[in-house]
Amino acid sequence: MKARMPIVIVVAALLFTPLVLSQDYRAADEGQRPAGSATVILPDKFLRGFDPVTVYFSSNQGPGKQTADEGPKILKIKPGWPGAWFWLDRKTLQFRPAEPWPALRRFAVAAKGKNRVLTTMMSAPAKMSPASGSNNLKPFRTFTLTFPQALPIRYLKKMINLEIAELPGLSSSARYRVKDWNIARLPRRSHRDAGVYAVTLDREVPEGRQLQVKISLALGDEGKVLWTGRLSVRPPFRLESVGCAGMHMPIHGDVKVPVEMALACGHHGETPRLVFTAPVSSLTLTALKKLVKLEPAVRGLGLQSHGRRIAVSDRI
Repeated sequence: MKARMPIVIVVAALLFTPLVLSQDYRAADEGQRPAGSATVILPDKFLRGFDPVTVYFSSNQGPGKQTADEGPKILKIKPGWPGAWFWLDRKTLQFRPAEPWPALRRFAVAAKGKNRVLTTMMSAPAKMSPASGSNNLKPFRTFTLTFPQALPIRYLKKMINLEIAELPGLSSSARYRVKDWNIARLPRRSHRDAGVYAVTLDREVPEGRQLQVKISLALGDEGKVLWTGRLSVRPPFRLESVGCAGMHMPIHGDVKVPVEMALACGHHGETPRLVFTAPVSSLTLTALKKLVKLEPAVRGLGLQSHGRRIAVSDRI
C-alpha cells in the first residue's frame, strides 16, 4: 500500500492542475476598475491575441470569484468564440478566449444594456520575401508576406497599401500609389500553419525605385500603420565615373566637362578607367562603344574588365 501512495498523489496533482491554473489566472486589467458608477465593457475598441473581454457592473451581479456557468447569458459575444466565463468578483465578469482572436474580424459584445463592437487587430508579418530592407534587387512583380495566422483575403487587401518611391526612398522622394495588384493565399498543410500570401503587381517595380509596403492596424483604422516593409531595386545601369592616376570624375546625366578639367591620363602609363553602376561581364569592344562614345576615335582600342571597372588602353 505504501508503494502505491506516490502514484495516487501524482495522479491527483495532475487532475487538479488545470483548476489551480485557472484560479491563479490574473487579467492585465484586474484591480483597475474604471472610475464611475456606470457599467463598462473593456477593451473599448480592439482585441488581439488572448485579450479577455471584461464587464464591470455598477452593482453586485455574481457570487464572487469562481467559474461563471451563466456567463454566456450575461456577457454575450457574437459571433461566438471558444472560451470560458469567470467571475473575478461580485461586480466583474470576464470572458477568456481559449484560442487567439482571429485577426480582421468584428465581435459584438453586450451586457446589461451596454453594447460594443470590438475589432481584432492585425499582427505584423512574421516574414517578408524578399526580406524587408533588401536592395539591389532586379525589377520584380511578386513578393510574399507571412502572417502568424490565415486572414480573409478581402479584408487583408484593405490593410495593405503599396507605394513606389524614387531611391533612396526618403519621405521627400517622389512617389505614387500602386492601384493594380492582386493577392492570393498559398496552400497550407493544416489550419494551424502560418498564412503565406503572394502579392503580384500588374507591372514590375522599375530600376531606381523602392517598393514600400504598409500594413494597417485594423478594419476602420486603415490610416494607422502597424508595419512597413521596403524593397529597393538596383539603380539603372549606367556609367558612374571616369578616372585615372588616382583621380576620378563622377558622371551625372549628360554633363559636359570644360577642357581645363580634363583628366591627365597616359603621361606615365596610366590607363583610363570607366566605372559602371553594376558589374560588367563578357563586355566586348562593340558593346563598350555603344555604352561610351570616345572622341576622337581610338585605333587598336583594348579593354580589361574588373567587376564594375573597365580599364581602357591603346594597344598600338
